[in-house]
Amino acid sequence: MILLVSDMNGRVPEKTEGWNIYMKKMEDYVRSIPDFPEPGIIFRDITGILRDADGLKLSIDKIQEMLEGVEFDAVLGLESRGFIFGMPIAYNLHKGFADIPCILRELERSGL
Repeated sequence: MILLVSDMNGRVPEKTEGWNIYMKKMEDYVRSIPDFPEPGIIFRDITGILRDADGLKLSIDKIQEMLEGVEFDAVLGLESRGFIFGMPIAYNLHKGFADIPCILRELERSGL
């Protein structure tokens, strides 16, 4: 199995029951910006997590805790948030990491 770590609103295979609790703890670090980049969109600014050592540690630890017992071979980052949170998880769990946009560009160049 391959684990996709996408973003703060993403899902974790077989371990989604704790996600809402995790989000409530992260609310102190995440700023919501309404109508950005366009009306009707709420942008979730995660820089508060990244700037605060405790917030960053809490986010990585909680994601890893939710992965206990989940079998997977690699962590895939779908976009920037997936890269930011996926890399330390891959490192800590001694798994490979791949960024999907880079893989897609390579496939496109090869004609696949």
